[in-house]
Amino acid sequence: MFTSSPEVISSASETAPLAHWAKTSTDRTAAGVHKGFSRSRAQHSDTMEAWAQKVDVASQATDKWRAMKNTVQAKIGQVRRHLDEARKTIGGKAEEVTQQATSLITRAGAQVPAPVAGRVNHLAQAVQQRPVSAAATVFTIFALLLLRRILHRAAR
Repeated sequence: MFTSSPEVISSASETAPLAHWAKTSTDRTAAGVHKGFSRSRAQHSDTMEAWAQKVDVASQATDKWRAMKNTVQAKIGQVRRHLDEARKTIGGKAEEVTQQATSLITRAGAQVPAPVAGRVNHLAQAVQQRPVSAAATVFTIFALLLLRRILHRAAR
């Protein structure tokens, strides 16, 4: 085996470009594989993060609870404001109705004849002095009227 034979030299010169091509091809393939791994790693990390978020039920439940709590507190605030407004409106209406009733009583009192007005005033003072006996008297009158009506229906 001679190393200087033309066959060996020609085969060595032919393999040199092949070796260079193989080396650059291997480099290209390695770079492609490395890029593929990087791409796959990025995709897998995104997928793992998405799965981790879906699996993290405790934090999702906590977030939903906080959101619901904030919503409920906001509704409670709205209801309180509405009730305060209603209370103010009712207070104003109650004063208005009291004034109207007082005005009507005064006008009605002015239209009642003097002898009747005197008796009504006398009766009102008696009720104010003895409210229990007045209530007993009114109750007795209503009981007698009810008894009369029942007996009248039974007689038919």
